[in-house]
Amino acid sequence: MRRNAGVVMEQASPRPASHWQEMLDALCALGGAAQNIAPGKGAFGRGLVAVNPAEPVLLRIPQNLLVPVNDIECTDGRIGIAPSSTVGESERRFFEAYEETFSWGAGGRSESSVLVGSLDRLPAQVRELLIADFGFGDVLEGDIASRALTQFLRSRAAFWRQGFVIAPVLELANRSPEGLRYERGTHLQIQGYVRNEILIRYGNEDACSTFFRFGIAERQPAAFSLSMNLRCDAGEIVIRRNFNDAVMHGRERVPRTHGHGRALELSYLMLGHGKSPRMARGIFRTLMGEAGMNDADETFDQIVRINILKFVNLLKSLEPYEGEMIAKLRKMARYQLEAMTWCVGSRQLSAAARQ
Repeated sequence: MRRNAGVVMEQASPRPASHWQEMLDALCALGGAAQNIAPGKGAFGRGLVAVNPAEPVLLRIPQNLLVPVNDIECTDGRIGIAPSSTVGESERRFFEAYEETFSWGAGGRSESSVLVGSLDRLPAQVRELLIADFGFGDVLEGDIASRALTQFLRSRAAFWRQGFVIAPVLELANRSPEGLRYERGTHLQIQGYVRNEILIRYGNEDACSTFFRFGIAERQPAAFSLSMNLRCDAGEIVIRRNFNDAVMHGRERVPRTHGHGRALELSYLMLGHGKSPRMARGIFRTLMGEAGMNDADETFDQIVRINILKFVNLLKSLEPYEGEMIAKLRKMARYQLEAMTWCVGSRQLSAAARQ
């Protein structure tokens, strides 16, 4: 789960400190690095803290310990790595022991099961809407143990090169827009000074994706379109929600596109941003123009309207009910609609070629 920045953390460990140090020693022996890092627990749950806030923290996870999410499986309640994975034997043993002692087996499984159970108790009408319009099928349909594992991995995965991975120890840190940035090279790492709790700055998120990943309602500066396939006067527009699939257009980060003429697919589409209200329409105008498609403004307005109606319909379906998860969904929808209002005017993007 993500917690807000500024939470006062107290030193706490689910296992004796000697076990923690032994695990860090094993991490370093496999090519990692850890300095000034300890487990901590605060008002919102478990995370990582700096042992000495006056000193910088460093946590480096080497490539050989970055386990692809698709290689992870659960057998008899324990997380493991599939036999078909190319992960080495020493790394495999480390990962499985770490998960059982400090992550999945130390509260992660129960936290994810509680969240999935709360979603299961939503009224049938609301669940059906979340599946049909918001893509929540993998956490609302099927075996509860499998769904809990899916939710656990989604909430802790980091994007690495072309896919998502679980980075041992690093995945224990909570997320915040004011947190440390991931540094990606031949390894994945964070470093720098923190006040107490170690927080990581995530990438593109909106209120809907934050709820989807973490089960919390949190205001975000941006809103992105729901997935859709739109047939309009301009042609066919396909929109995904792959926020990490982006390219640079001059100095701006924009979605990757496929197609030309009467069909265009976008890896994602921003609908509004509180810090850059002219950017969303400007990006869409540019991408439509480069694809040789007309009526960019009318098409963009149609996409925004479809998104608004889906969130309004969700709010309508929630009206007869009360409860903690109902309240979270109401907040999430309100935050998403609020972020969509931050689309005023348009800004011309640089003519520089995309990379």
